[in-house]
Amino acid sequence: MVTFQDALDAVEEERGRLGVLVKQFPHGMHRICELELLGMIAKDYKPHTYIELGCGKGYGMAFVKQAHPEVRLVGYESWEPTGQYVRDFDIFSPSFLADVTPFTGVAPLFVYTDNGHKITELKMMSTFIKKGDIIGTHDWPNEVCDETFMLDLGFVHAAEYDEYINKYASLQRFWKRP
Repeated sequence: MVTFQDALDAVEEERGRLGVLVKQFPHGMHRICELELLGMIAKDYKPHTYIELGCGKGYGMAFVKQAHPEVRLVGYESWEPTGQYVRDFDIFSPSFLADVTPFTGVAPLFVYTDNGHKITELKMMSTFIKKGDIIGTHDWPNEVCDETFMLDLGFVHAAEYDEYINKYASLQRFWKRP
């Protein structure tokens, strides 16, 4: 797994070079604020398990683990998966639900979707979210711009992170099960 120090070194190097909060990671652009926000949420919610769909090299998981060292990490990546906590899996395969279910039993749970089909991922993973759990997505509002389906599933917007999201123009959205 990519360590927090590896991720932080990459962040600091890029900040110094460009003077901006953007880093070109092997799997694409990530705003540093988005990685930092994952850590902030982990620190606030103290999840037992963090599951990330489309975790790439695991930079987000490194920030989560740094913020909450006791967390159990589970990442899914079907494109060049690497790292100790990253599972090589097509999350749209028939066997995915059987694979992920054992990781969802202990609350609180924090799920983050950053694969290629956000609405499908959110709907699929929402079945595991219980009271007090949180679920979020990347690429808001580019790929997902209407949260009606989440509200219809019984979620509420996790507005406590909006100030940070708006300040840094983060492309994320989070919901919780009340």
